[in-house]
Amino acid sequence: MRPGDNVGLGWLRRGGGRRRGGPSPLAVIMGLNIAVFVLQYVFEVGVTPVRVGREVFMQPWGGTSAELVFGRGHVWTLVTYMFVHGSLLHLALNLLLIFMCGRALLAIAGTGHFLRVYFLAGVLGALPQMLISPIPLIGASASAFGLLVALAAIIPEQQVTMLLYFVLPIRLRLKYVAYGVVGIAVLSLGIDLLAGDAANIPMVSGIGHAAHLGGALAGLLYVRFAGLGGRMVTREGLRRQRERAERRSPKGRGMGAVRAREVKRAAGRRRKGDFVSAEIDPILDKINREGFASLSDDEREILEAGSQQIADQANSK
Repeated sequence: MRPGDNVGLGWLRRGGGRRRGGPSPLAVIMGLNIAVFVLQYVFEVGVTPVRVGREVFMQPWGGTSAELVFGRGHVWTLVTYMFVHGSLLHLALNLLLIFMCGRALLAIAGTGHFLRVYFLAGVLGALPQMLISPIPLIGASASAFGLLVALAAIIPEQQVTMLLYFVLPIRLRLKYVAYGVVGIAVLSLGIDLLAGDAANIPMVSGIGHAAHLGGALAGLLYVRFAGLGGRMVTREGLRRQRERAERRSPKGRGMGAVRAREVKRAAGRRRKGDFVSAEIDPILDKINREGFASLSDDEREILEAGSQQIADQANSK
């Protein structure tokens, strides 16, 4: 499956990603989030009462901050904070996004990729938030954003139904959903930073917009480096990109055309079967393995020249 594929959602109904004989990792993660919330806010386990004026708030344990991680060495809070939430609405919104995107990512990529995106987005998402705010960070929002962007990078053209203002249903391609969510996070972070500077209060809204953006970036980078959406980022791939750039430069311009002319001359000299075996079959095998988008410019030119040669020979009969 490659970017641009407009796939149906039948794979969701097949329950992809679930291990036989055990619960889905998505169910385990959602269950842990719910269990921690119940323990902290219903049974008051793992919370500290904090008085603000006449009000008493329950401060949950497990949050993370630069002071906790780098000052006290509490590195484990980079993981625990993903399972701690500040309110029922906070928990519900995160679980909704995790369920919708996580279920699809599990079906497409499997358990290993799902878990790596979830935890990598959570850990890397916390780091930029630590740089701009000393307030402890809680919530699975960074992981949820990572799952959303990772899924959008794999199937960007997939259409989904969104409820505008939770009322009006609209159909959007997944890539536009990701663009919109990330764009809102960027705008909100900018407003938060400006308002915080004016009031001398870091992160006035109390929302970890930087964590959201960090998680989104982690999800995108993971998909690219794992080769799940588009071409895998490898040293060989970067070398091929550099070679194509050199061919497009004034010094290297025309090399693709020269290669195409050579292929056409070779096609004219060879019999149909020899040309197909030597030039076309390897390219067709590559398409079967990696998809049409993996072809280089030269390979596309060879395929086009070969198709024309085969068509010419067929018309001459």
